[in-house]
Amino acid sequence: MVEIQKNSREVIRIGESEYEGHKFVDCRIYYDDNGEWRPTKKGISFSHKIAQEVVEAIIETMEESNWKDFETTPGQIKGQSGNHY
Repeated sequence: MVEIQKNSREVIRIGESEYEGHKFVDCRIYYDDNGEWRPTKKGISFSHKIAQEVVEAIIETMEESNWKDFETTPGQIKGQSGNHY
């Protein structure tokens, strides 16, 4: 699981989930409830079959936006990185 600090009260967790025997990539916002992280309804889950397409689409969108603090190199994305668990 990877955790990315969104703001002082929320984190984005990216990890694996399972539903009815099928595995998914789950990207979900969690909020701090008196020291305990709880999931919100804000998130998305998708199958591993389209995960690469989703990643590529995010990178393409960021490159097209000409964000100054974003740079890609072969096999690696440079920029902010989350905490891996």
